Amino acid sequence: MNKIFEKNMGIKMFSLLCSFFLWFYVMAVVDPIDTKDILINNIRFSYEGAQENEFTPIGSLPSIRLRVRGKNSDISKITPDNFSLNGIISNPKVGANRAVLKAELPTRITYEIVPGDIYIELDKLKVQSRTVEIVTVNSLPEDREVKVIDSNVKATYIEGPQSQLDKVDKVIARVDLSGQEEDFSQKINLLPIDDNGKEVANVTLNTEYVFVRVVINHKKTVDVLPNIIDTNNEGVLLSAYKAVPDKVTISGTKNRIDSIKGIYTQLINSSELQGRLDEKIKLDVPPGITTSVNEVILKRSAENLIEKTFVLSADKIDLRNFSRDEEEFLRSEIPDITYSVSISKEFEDELEESNVVLSMDKEKMDEGTLRIPIVLETDLPIDEYNIEPRSVTFSYNSDSVLQ
Repeated sequence: MNKIFEKNMGIKMFSLLCSFFLWFYVMAVVDPIDTKDILINNIRFSYEGAQENEFTPIGSLPSIRLRVRGKNSDISKITPDNFSLNGIISNPKVGANRAVLKAELPTRITYEIVPGDIYIELDKLKVQSRTVEIVTVNSLPEDREVKVIDSNVKATYIEGPQSQLDKVDKVIARVDLSGQEEDFSQKINLLPIDDNGKEVANVTLNTEYVFVRVVINHKKTVDVLPNIIDTNNEGVLLSAYKAVPDKVTISGTKNRIDSIKGIYTQLINSSELQGRLDEKIKLDVPPGITTSVNEVILKRSAENLIEKTFVLSADKIDLRNFSRDEEEFLRSEIPDITYSVSISKEFEDELEESNVVLSMDKEKMDEGTLRIPIVLETDLPIDEYNIEPRSVTFSYNSDSVLQ
């Protein structure tokens, strides 16, 4: 048996040597030892002596070169995209800190990091809650307006370096209204912006987007109509009075505003017109409608007023609560009464002497001055009047007859 191994020993040794050189050749040519330089963009920092997530790096990192040496099949797998260095910082603080760099590689790969350590700026890592504000850009058509705009998220958490969070003025969802005519919903990305409206970098929102719902109303401009009623509680149109402003923008659903031709004020009694001039009067807004203003001021439009003057003899004055003797005495003593009345032009033909009453009432006599006022009465919606004289003064004699 031993003789088999002793035969052709030289040939066997030669074959073994050839096999060794063949293996060495294959390893040197097919998978050689190589050196590779890699620029590292990713560094994982750990902080010794600090709480977890207490600090975060800020600013840009210096360029780091990693030189590795090993078999080509091993080092070819290392790329900037799938490899990161470890940066170890002891006793971190806000500001500049020294970080020692290390790499986790198989023992068969040797490496060199240049530089071996770096200085980086650290800041406190903070989390804050911020309200989400919806901001519109561009405009709807002139006959449209936003009635309701809301979102499914009212607030969100924002995380980042304290110095960056301090720059964040608000978190917004920017809604573009251009081209919109009816109700719509959109998925909108949230943006942290500074007080100049620019996006703040290096902060993270725990909510990336919201769903925004926008309800759009139709709108148009209509007249404001003073709602004047006469003594019979019937509405009257008096062009001598106008509302300021005399037009108002209304909004609502299309069907709702199409049915509205004007907006009335609250009721104004024609007998109170003088007292209501220059007074704020609320609008009587129909349900489902909103208006650009809620109240107007009643003004006189003098160009639409006409004035008539009448002369009334004493026998046509309505005397009240006087005895027959007193009436006879008064009618013999009272001079003709001149009075003028102004009224809206729509009632020019109705403003006649027969529609106006002048009266004197003994019960309204001033006991001190013995003066009895002359009062004008009418159902017409007059603007103002003037009577000359406005009162008559008498004195009693012993027979209780006015002198």
